[in-house]
Amino acid sequence: MRHQPQAPPLRALFQYKRLKQDCPLPLTALYLAWCVVVGPFLLVARLFVLLVALSVLVFFPTAGDLDLRILRLLLRWGCGWLISHVDADRYERGQVVASNHVSELDPLSFQAFARYHQLSIFPYWYLLPKKLSLIYARAKSGEREAVRDAIKLAIGRGDRPLLSFSEGGFTSGKVATMLFNKFNYSLDATVQPCALKVHNPWPVEHDILGTNVWVNFFHIFMFPWIEVEVKWLAPMSRRDGEDAAHFARRVQEAISRELGIAASHHMYKEKVQLVKDLKSHQAKCD
Repeated sequence: MRHQPQAPPLRALFQYKRLKQDCPLPLTALYLAWCVVVGPFLLVARLFVLLVALSVLVFFPTAGDLDLRILRLLLRWGCGWLISHVDADRYERGQVVASNHVSELDPLSFQAFARYHQLSIFPYWYLLPKKLSLIYARAKSGEREAVRDAIKLAIGRGDRPLLSFSEGGFTSGKVATMLFNKFNYSLDATVQPCALKVHNPWPVEHDILGTNVWVNFFHIFMFPWIEVEVKWLAPMSRRDGEDAAHFARRVQEAISRELGIAASHHMYKEKVQLVKDLKSHQAKCD
């Protein structure tokens, strides 16, 4: 059994500087040269691929494997996102597929593998409403019950699993996971855990705490490539008498153990407060 590290303080779960501090100077210089010489051409080429792929998905009647192939094309050539699914034979079309969360492109890393229902707080994914089967969750507490009812209805249809990023937001994926939200684990549904890991060899981080989503996309598009590994774990079910919070914790610990990181009790709302505190501190310094 793998040793699971002790949970660190909240601040340790995130990245704060775009430029990595431990990257060798020659690699940093090489990457900066790449951005200046090749980067603008690569950015234009990838935006063209994205435009074509999205246009086909939105305006043309495609279905089945063709949709998946187009999404894989979009990720590989439009984003440089090289995805490998490890132990994918464990995929049993469970009612909920649960993963840790490290980037804006995580949903497409799964949607390019199979079809899912997906909860999203980002309206720009609504470019592909029917293709991705999105359940849009606005940040209003009064709509929480409506979102929960939509999730129950989606799972009840049984046509595709629900894709769940139960942390509620990104971490670096290197130190610890945030506490999993218990709602999706109260549905008496089989859960298929997945451990998602990003291998970024470049001297620039693909995400930093509190940054704009489009800034992250800009840096991702400038990377030559990034390798993403999705490790499929054995399906898990709720035990007799087990409450939803304990089941969610078991799934979180299984994913964290596979990643070799801690399973923290830090909640997403703590991350939100941390971002507010950092922005307030920066405003005072300015």
